[in-house]
Amino acid sequence: MMLKVDEQRRTTQYLRFRQAGLSKGEAGEHVRRFFPTYGDPEERSDVSPEHNHLPPELKRRIDRYINERSHSDMDAFKRDMEQALTFNALVRKEIKNGGI
Repeated sequence: MMLKVDEQRRTTQYLRFRQAGLSKGEAGEHVRRFFPTYGDPEERSDVSPEHNHLPPELKRRIDRYINERSHSDMDAFKRDMEQALTFNALVRKEIKNGGI
């Protein structure tokens, strides 16, 4: 159920980006950069393992991280998201550094 809700949220954001004039590729890139993707981490991405799905068990921790970062320093959080190729890569970096 949680994965379906998450997928619906990403789809809604994708459509918003498309309506804002982004191409299909750009909209997909924005969704991957600003929203986590959950699922089986063993499903390999075409880029590198750091971009693979995040385990659904981490969702609450990641939601808490997003909430804390959004309220403490949104500008720095946006900068970090923009510098990462995907939100999943940012999460994995934060886990490695003890931020999550």
